[in-house]
Amino acid sequence: KEEPFQMVHGLKLFHTNEQPLSTKKPVVSEHYEELVFSEPTEALYTKVVPIVSKPAPSSPLTPHFPQHSDAEEFAKISKARERIANLVSSIKQTKEGGEPAAGQTQVKMEA
Repeated sequence: KEEPFQMVHGLKLFHTNEQPLSTKKPVVSEHYEELVFSEPTEALYTKVVPIVSKPAPSSPLTPHFPQHSDAEEFAKISKARERIANLVSSIKQTKEGGEPAAGQTQVKMEA
């Protein structure tokens, strides 16, 4: 017998950036889910296997979907890693009684 499952997707009502509210530009919320059946029952297997996947139809909202860039994501990750390294270095220097190097953030620690 297959176990029941529940899928939940949050509803996005407003733009996350500081854009003014507008009825002209829709709010787009993307969500990806993947279901993996590790040991499906024979009945489920015979129903699912013959299904041929089709590409999604084009949407009239396509111009409003955010454009994703791997280069932008990589730059954000690199910048975050650099900031974390600077913060860790600053904390270590503060613990050792030294002053942070130029360009590093001073972190105040409370005991």
